[in-house]
Amino acid sequence: MLEFARRPACGIYTNGKAEYFPSFTRFTVADAPVFREPGWESVESRHRLHKPQTPGSIPQSRSIRRAKRKIFDIAALNPFEYFVTLTLDARKIDRQSPEEVAQKLKTFLSNQVRRNNMSYLIIPEYHRDRKSIHLHGLVSGRFRLVNSGHRTKDGKPVYNMENWRYGFSTCIELTGDQEAVARYIAKYITKDTKKILGNFYYAGGNIQRKPETEYMNLAYDQMEGVPYYVADLGVSFKYVTVKGAAK
Repeated sequence: MLEFARRPACGIYTNGKAEYFPSFTRFTVADAPVFREPGWESVESRHRLHKPQTPGSIPQSRSIRRAKRKIFDIAALNPFEYFVTLTLDARKIDRQSPEEVAQKLKTFLSNQVRRNNMSYLIIPEYHRDRKSIHLHGLVSGRFRLVNSGHRTKDGKPVYNMENWRYGFSTCIELTGDQEAVARYIAKYITKDTKKILGNFYYAGGNIQRKPETEYMNLAYDQMEGVPYYVADLGVSFKYVTVKGAAK
C-alpha cells in the first residue's frame, strides 16, 4: 500500500516523510506540502521578513506535541536498559523547589555520564499534591543496582539505584517491544504538563536524538490512518507505522 501511494518528491516542499527506527518505519503524510528537507531554502524566503519565534510565542499545544515527539523518538532510537522512578526525600532535598531539584539532578546526571557511561531520558512530574516533584525515565549504563527484594506484577525484579542519594529509586529491566516502551514513556507528557524544571524532559549521554528521515510525496487519501487536525497549523496529518520496514 505504501509503495503504491508513494510518489517522487518534486520541488522543495513535500507532503510526506519516512522516519527510520531500528524496528519500524514511521510514515507521516499531510494534506498540504508542509515538509522541507533541511538544507533547502527558497529564494522567496530569503527576502521575506519573518517575525522571530520565541519559546513564549509558540502555542502550548504545539510545544507539548513537539516534546512528546522528541521523547518518543529518543526512546525508540536508543537501547535503554531500565525504566527508572526517582523520588525525593524531604530530609535531603527541597522537593518542592524546582531550582534546587534541577541543580541536583543535573549534577547527578552529569556525574553518572562521566563515571558510569550513563545514557538517560528523564521526565519530571508533580505528585498528586501538585507541589512535590519526582522523576520517571529510561536509563542505561554501568551504574550499580541493588535488588530490592520486590517484583513487579509480571515477575520482574525491582532494583534500587545505589548512586541516587536524594530519595528512593526503582529500576525495572526493559523487555519487549521498543515502540511500546516509547509510547508508554511519552504518555507522561500530557496537555497539563508544565516545564517543571525549565524543560519538559532531560536527555543525555551517548544517545541518538533524531531518526534518519527521507522526504517524499504521498497520496494522502490513499494512506490508511485516522486524520489528526492541527488547528494552529490548519493542516491534517496521518501517521502510519510499519514494523520492520526498511529503507
